Amino acid sequence: PCRPYQRRLRFLRVGRPGGKQALVLYGGAPCNPGGGVEALMTLRPSLALIVITRNEEQLIGECLRSAPICDEIIVVDSFSTDRTVEIAQDLGARVFQRRFEGYIKQKQFALEQATSDWVLSLDADEQLTHGLRQEIEATICGAETAVGYKIRRILYQLGHYYTRSTYPDFHLRLFRRAAARFGGVEPHGKVLVTGAVKR
Repeated sequence: PCRPYQRRLRFLRVGRPGGKQALVLYGGAPCNPGGGVEALMTLRPSLALIVITRNEEQLIGECLRSAPICDEIIVVDSFSTDRTVEIAQDLGARVFQRRFEGYIKQKQFALEQATSDWVLSLDADEQLTHGLRQEIEATICGAETAVGYKIRRILYQLGHYYTRSTYPDFHLRLFRRAAARFGGVEPHGKVLVTGAVKR
């Protein structure tokens, strides 16, 4: 069977168009049970990506394309007036349009549409790197996994990485669907899980 990963999940923020902010995830070594990608894909549990959107046409494509390891993509859109929905659908997402009633309710609704064993929750300005995609797969197919994993976030803005002060920080973004729900206080919703959380 796959062995659990032995490196931290890491999170990296990259620039939005026009100098604004966006996020990228990155990480370490893959799980390789049979010496090939086919064996890994066969053994690992299913994984869903959930994203909430509102007029994110400049970013949603990069976000969804960065997560080819996900078996299903759920986008909950607050009636965007740009091409967000079209782009998401073209990339294979199941799109649900829903009036925005707060981040917690919106993300909880997205979670409830997922059917996979594991869920990865991203914002539309966030992206996975190749290394973290490998690490996520190694983690979810591990023999001794927690129910949730925190991912490191590093701010990148105007061509610079901000590794001090507020960043890097860690957020719970990868979790078992059956053990999780969204809670917290608006606008700072967070994932709450029943069970162990690791980094």
